[in-house]
Amino acid sequence: MNGTVSRRLTCGTDLVGLMAQVADSDSGDLAHQAGCRFCQAALLELRRLWMLVGELAAERVTAPDKIDKVAMQRIRRALFAAKVAEFFSGLLPRLGWALLAYSGLTRSR
Repeated sequence: MNGTVSRRLTCGTDLVGLMAQVADSDSGDLAHQAGCRFCQAALLELRRLWMLVGELAAERVTAPDKIDKVAMQRIRRALFAAKVAEFFSGLLPRLGWALLAYSGLTRSR
């Protein structure tokens, strides 16, 4: 198994299309679905899962106190670390060459 999930049911119906049908309350190929046990089973499971998504979406979520302050501190630290790394990535090679030239191990650039 290569880790990919088939997008088609055994009957050939596109699973993504069935998901859109459930999520958007669209009508699909009702004639086929009425007699297809694969589509009926998939639709039943998709409706169950979509109901759980709806329940999660209805829950009130509150962010922890001061989350914006903590997030901004982390962003500032990351930006500072990137600037320091950029500075030293250019400075250290030049210092290395200068030390080698000063010690006489190589000619100056």
